[in-house]
Amino acid sequence: MTEREISDFLKEQYSIYPKMLLQDFFKGLFQSVYGCEHLVSDEKQGLLKLREEAEGNVPIRENYIEPLGDIYCRAHLWAVKSGKLSAKTLFNLFFLSASPPSTDAREELKKGLKVLTDLSEGELPGLSRDDIIGKARQWEEQGFKPLHHSEEFREAYRPAYRVIKRSFVKYLPILEKMDKLLKTKEKLTVAIEGGSATGKSTLGEALAKLYEANLFHADDYFLQPYQRTEQRLNEAGGNMDRERFSGEILAGISSGGDFNYRPFDCSKQIISEPVFVRANPINIIEGAYSMHPEMKGNYDLKVFLKVSEETAKKRIEKRNSPEMQRRFFNEWIPMEQKYFKAFSIEENCDIVIINE
Repeated sequence: MTEREISDFLKEQYSIYPKMLLQDFFKGLFQSVYGCEHLVSDEKQGLLKLREEAEGNVPIRENYIEPLGDIYCRAHLWAVKSGKLSAKTLFNLFFLSASPPSTDAREELKKGLKVLTDLSEGELPGLSRDDIIGKARQWEEQGFKPLHHSEEFREAYRPAYRVIKRSFVKYLPILEKMDKLLKTKEKLTVAIEGGSATGKSTLGEALAKLYEANLFHADDYFLQPYQRTEQRLNEAGGNMDRERFSGEILAGISSGGDFNYRPFDCSKQIISEPVFVRANPINIIEGAYSMHPEMKGNYDLKVFLKVSEETAKKRIEKRNSPEMQRRFFNEWIPMEQKYFKAFSIEENCDIVIINE
């Protein structure tokens, strides 16, 4: 964060929690840089503790996300208490957000303490500049160890939250919907649609980790050479081997048992050896053309991701050779747009996410 952003963050914290003490400012700055205070060593106990905490006297927070700078945020347990998220989902968000600090985390924290010092006795009444300097020096000598909230803060606000990465926040509508569906459904199949470079694979991988789900990629079903006829390529949504996808992936999921599928190897232009898949009640499918009318009836939840043309262009240029870029812009993206328009794909999805 810039010094201006840190200043705005600290003032926002004070406006939310006017009874917070210096210790609580320190804790907020620590969380904004380091996120979770420690790596989770026992997942089972961590989930149990979260469940027990959520069953207690949790403050009402309809907007249960509280930003902590530009990387982390607090996800208040009202999300679980109110039934918006399951305890397991929130715990997994917390667990996946726990990671070693960045190499410049210590310097970022010291920058935050400097901004806090500059704000004292002016825009943050009740804080002494000398007190901040002295206690910050003592805290640094102790290695900036994690702090608890002050007794005054806990008594006034009954904090109950977990720190998660802000990158998950834009996906919360999807997680809330999945958790709602899972209350009444034993099996759940989710499709993620969208154009090139909209983040479908990233979201698919995140959902697979959060829900311990199977993940399948539409890109594993490129057309085989003999299928690439002029007629097929001119067909809206024709640029995918949906026949094999339906017969292998969708049929396999529907069977409820273990199954095999065979990805197409683009480098060799052949179908690969079978991949074994263990049966799973939750299955995620990501990729353009997965919502083709011949297949969309197989999904319980349909998600569409979109970004601006400028963002998509930058992402494609960053991760592809000039030749591949040309194919994206001149071939594949126009084919995707033709398909989206022909079948009103975005309009037929349950959730649309702007994934900038």
